[in-house]
Amino acid sequence: MATKHCLFAKQIRESFKKTMLIIGLTGSVATGKTTIASLLSKMRIPVFNSDEAVSFILDQDKKIIHQIRKKFFRKIPNLFVKGKINKTALSRYAFNEPNLLRFLEEAIQPQVLNQQKKFFKRMCLNRRKIVILETPLLIEANSYKFCDFVLLTSAPLFLQKMRALSRFGMDEKKFLGILKKQMPEIEKKKVVDFTINTGLGRMHTIRLIRRVLSHVMEKKGKKWPFCSETLLR
Repeated sequence: MATKHCLFAKQIRESFKKTMLIIGLTGSVATGKTTIASLLSKMRIPVFNSDEAVSFILDQDKKIIHQIRKKFFRKIPNLFVKGKINKTALSRYAFNEPNLLRFLEEAIQPQVLNQQKKFFKRMCLNRRKIVILETPLLIEANSYKFCDFVLLTSAPLFLQKMRALSRFGMDEKKFLGILKKQMPEIEKKKVVDFTINTGLGRMHTIRLIRRVLSHVMEKKGKKWPFCSETLLR
């Protein structure tokens, strides 16, 4: 009897797992990803922010910190400030140094994917209906295939540029370089389910978010639990 009860409980858990929707949130630099992620969080929808995960790893992962110190301490001025990695200096150097960029991707990406997996599992146990996976290169890295829906942020180029240049450590050369490395928006739109133009005001953005949520709310997720397992292979 106990065995049957355990089996039944497991079936319920597995059935519930497959209802969790994963919505990928992506977009080019300064198109409003952070704004939309913040609005979704205020609506009590959990968001996994890949950039924040990278920042946490650079602050806390002793092995990666040691590797960066060993390889690049002499090459990057002010790489460490008060014992912590100066992410602005690291980013500025990596932007023009493909070898460093490749090293960071190979070292950090597995850790980010592991954090994603833990996040999805935790949200599933908390019986969350919808979770958001926010990452700038969702489409370029083919991670969109592991999402039930994909939401793309968009903004007019002049507004995108104005937002980007207001950020610390950003200049026009770096902004144009980032755009060049990212997939053109017209190509991204071919694989996404929804596009939100964040250049028409906050209330307009909120209305569009609610419209997207009302569309997906009754859908059942088909990607979890397989997506994170596939990502980690």
